[in-house]
Amino acid sequence: MIGIFLIALATFFEELSTSSAKESIARHIESISSRAFIIGISGFFFLVLSVVGGAEFRFTIASLPLVLVLVGCEIALTNITLRAILTADRSTFGFMRTLTIPFVLCIEIALGTTLTTLQILGIVALVFALLLVSSRDSFSHKGMALALLSAFGSSITISLYKYLITNYNSVAGQQIIASCMLLPYFYWHAVTRTGQHPFQLLRIRKVMGESLAHGVAGVLSSFAYAFAPASVIIAAKRSCAVFWSLVVGAVHFHERHIVEKAAMVGLAITGVVLLIR
Repeated sequence: MIGIFLIALATFFEELSTSSAKESIARHIESISSRAFIIGISGFFFLVLSVVGGAEFRFTIASLPLVLVLVGCEIALTNITLRAILTADRSTFGFMRTLTIPFVLCIEIALGTTLTTLQILGIVALVFALLLVSSRDSFSHKGMALALLSAFGSSITISLYKYLITNYNSVAGQQIIASCMLLPYFYWHAVTRTGQHPFQLLRIRKVMGESLAHGVAGVLSSFAYAFAPASVIIAAKRSCAVFWSLVVGAVHFHERHIVEKAAMVGLAITGVVLLIR
């Protein structure tokens, strides 16, 4: 229950940050690389605070090769996800990201896990919802391919992350060490490729607010995985995220066909719930 509460709160803060960042990137206030660094440094700050506050810091040197693989995947996934956020409608992005769950299950099947009847029904519900979305005009198809690729990439990074914190490192240890590898890359990319200096952007109140909201969301999400199986946390995260994206899409971005979208999202969430039974 603690894990579900943490992930529900995390997705709320993440949606606030992401929706605001979509406008900032579109208006060229910040670049994709600057955005990646800013949210990363905020999360790093809160993780360090958690260690100072008593959270366990444990990092095993034997995990380093796998951590390097995870960092490489995170770099690619961050670029894909931010581009998907920029181009896709909030409701479309939220819906497509629910497909992370069946992708994770496919990985688990490849590792020897067998599916139950309810999980098969859940996959059928998700696929049917996806077919409806693809055939209807209520969901914009713009950015859908990037959102789908982001969902697939997330299944890989989540599986690696869960394996690392289960077998080698603590949550804080894993995330702090990974951040120490990711942050220099995104800072270098922002400065050399776009000419932006991320720390200067933090002087902008809007950007600072986005950073703090996403940092809180990242820390809450990281610790949620320590309280429940990855499949349960992913399901809760995607269900809450698609709900918040639907709300923000209707209220802030004034997206159309909300009732029809809500029905399809409901079908997708039903599929998600069945997948974790």
